[in-house]
Amino acid sequence: MKKSLFIVPAVAFGIFTGVSNDASAQELNLNIQAAETHVQAITTSSIYDNAPELKNGYKLNSQTSNTYPVQRYKFYYDGYNGNAAILFHPEGNQKLNVLNGNLIKVNNSYDTSASGLTYGWNYVEIIQTAPGKTSTQPFVFSIGW
Repeated sequence: MKKSLFIVPAVAFGIFTGVSNDASAQELNLNIQAAETHVQAITTSSIYDNAPELKNGYKLNSQTSNTYPVQRYKFYYDGYNGNAAILFHPEGNQKLNVLNGNLIKVNNSYDTSASGLTYGWNYVEIIQTAPGKTSTQPFVFSIGW
């Protein structure tokens, strides 16, 4: 089918508009190839697979930003009683979550402890809760047992 084009003056706007009721050969002979899709479930383990690992007693100086408001870390707990001491000194609007599949601890600042840690991998989230005066908000974090 041949596509025809009619020029219709739009007097009120002083422009021309193309109008057509026919489809082009290109539009009629489209070969649609099925797209291959991959589905990946977002799980706690997939989020933390690439998270930096914290060692027992290591002092971390880092920051959150308006672009990256959540920092995630993982640590391998090999303690005896499920308890650990936590040092968290935020210099901005941040909170701390400690997780092992369940939320263990939420804290806003300073020295605290976490109980209920499982032997093996546990996780830490440091979340910027509100934008600051600058684009980055530093913090100091350490965990030890």
